[in-house]
Amino acid sequence: MSDAVDPKSHGSPENRRDNASLSLALALAERIPLPDGYEWSALRLEDAEEIVALLNAHSMETMGRSDRKEEDFRADWEEPGVDPGADGVVLRTKSGRVVGYEEVYDKNRHAELIFYGGIVDRGHRTPELRNALIEWMRLRCAEHVREAPPGVEVKAFTGVDSRDVDSRSWLETNGFECTRVFRVMRKEWSQDPSRDTERSLAAVGSEYKICVRGHREEIDEAFLRRFYRTQWEAFQDHWGAPVPLDSSFQRFVHQLESKLERDEALLTYVECADEIVATCLTLLSSESDPDVAFLDRLGTLAEHRGNGLARALLCDVFERTQALGKKALELSVDSDSQTGAPRLYEGVGMVETEKTFVMSQVLRPGRPLGLEDSPS
Repeated sequence: MSDAVDPKSHGSPENRRDNASLSLALALAERIPLPDGYEWSALRLEDAEEIVALLNAHSMETMGRSDRKEEDFRADWEEPGVDPGADGVVLRTKSGRVVGYEEVYDKNRHAELIFYGGIVDRGHRTPELRNALIEWMRLRCAEHVREAPPGVEVKAFTGVDSRDVDSRSWLETNGFECTRVFRVMRKEWSQDPSRDTERSLAAVGSEYKICVRGHREEIDEAFLRRFYRTQWEAFQDHWGAPVPLDSSFQRFVHQLESKLERDEALLTYVECADEIVATCLTLLSSESDPDVAFLDRLGTLAEHRGNGLARALLCDVFERTQALGKKALELSVDSDSQTGAPRLYEGVGMVETEKTFVMSQVLRPGRPLGLEDSPS
């Protein structure tokens, strides 16, 4: 990626994990007593393999599949602003085996906090251990509340698959409620998608042009900034507080870097008068199946909506991913999308295969977070 932002310049977790961050995670954990035979441990990069195995075992139990990759998990921990030593905690047996995991991720200026939901190995899943992890999560979130912009609402949330009835019930017992539902939708190839692409392109005005980049040498920082700014603006009227452009761009580049290195990403977009007006990021390997592509985000600038651009991009991606040997394409969409996205996906033959419930709890009441708000 010539001239691209180098996410490694932010430092590796080992470099950022200083004594202060380690003592924060453990100091919070050590306030919480554990049953005999267990102990707290700060999150370490070398724990990734065991933690991914723990998460995949939970996924197999609830969904019948493994959906975590160690390389993606490590990339998450190296993301700008993430400090595993401060933000995560592990439960171990006295013999050293990892049997529990929790992490709090600052999604947006200490006011929107994502946590994992207190994952505990099935053979050790007692109320005492689950409650210990959620209590640690609350203590870590309280540290964020103190740093959040004054007067804004602070909330914590996690996603729970609709089939994971036990986790949802446990979270409800702890005061969380479902505030949003995301649908996983899937398109399998029953015919040559090029005909749909041709029809969709024919319905789009001649002033629009679909373009694609997917090779590392084609993508520089200037292009990425143009692409991401359009994506960022297209989602400003969607659910959730707006995120600052610069910090979210750094996270976007970091997450994309490893995908481009493995030729696992396509950046498709629509240009109009040399302006990018619609974007689509497609990952060529979903978490659950390397033979299935995943459409990460599709957005159109508000002033260009209603011109068939999203449908044309979607059909173009269908054709490209099938040509690359993928057997299907999946995406996740907010059921209450203000742009009516579920109807678009249903209209091109996508069907719902899964649901995820967003379980949320307000930690501090206040006004909605805005772009003008800065952490205290």
